Amino acid sequence: MKQYNQYLEYTKENLSWMGEIPKTWEIHKLDRLASLVTGNTPPKAQEENYKNGYVPWVKPDNILENHRISETKEKLSGVGVKKARLIPPYSALVCCIGSVGKVGINSVECATNQQINSIIFDNEEWNNRYGLYCTIASEQEYEKYSNKVVVGILNKQAQGKIKMPVPPLNEQRKIADFLDQKTSEVDDLIADKERLIELLEEKGKQSLQKR
Repeated sequence: MKQYNQYLEYTKENLSWMGEIPKTWEIHKLDRLASLVTGNTPPKAQEENYKNGYVPWVKPDNILENHRISETKEKLSGVGVKKARLIPPYSALVCCIGSVGKVGINSVECATNQQINSIIFDNEEWNNRYGLYCTIASEQEYEKYSNKVVVGILNKQAQGKIKMPVPPLNEQRKIADFLDQKTSEVDDLIADKERLIELLEEKGKQSLQKR
């Protein structure tokens, strides 16, 4: 990490997941930085909303641990899309009921059910990729702001109060580039490990067959 210059001054902010931040960075509430959209459910009793559907309709179960979105069983038709709230690609889909703070990233346009509040990065002051990493890193903030009477619930108004660190745009891009690189390296290591496990399992099967 020696190739990265350190900041001269830091300040303590009320961000438990960040600790001290560089003094040149700003802090803004989430609803100042992005649009928040709560999903909905087009009536399932009306078959035409889902028949021959093509737009993924995402539920919390479709959000995987690696932040990807699994193939959805239900897709919205052109009729159903008109009754839904479309989310553009590369938004942050945040589970706000039950598994509060679980984040998925959609690679294509989609819609979600009402258990998910999506963060749409439509503010030029907040780099999309940097915003995605901030959302993933701030899971404990989502839990802190949620209502836990029975199951965890985080409504859109409470979500909007969550604070995010906002460096200058050029720094946001550099941070996102660095994290993209490191994430890619980790993904490669995981893929190599999984391939090694597959080879070992195959060798084990061959050994058993020869006995």
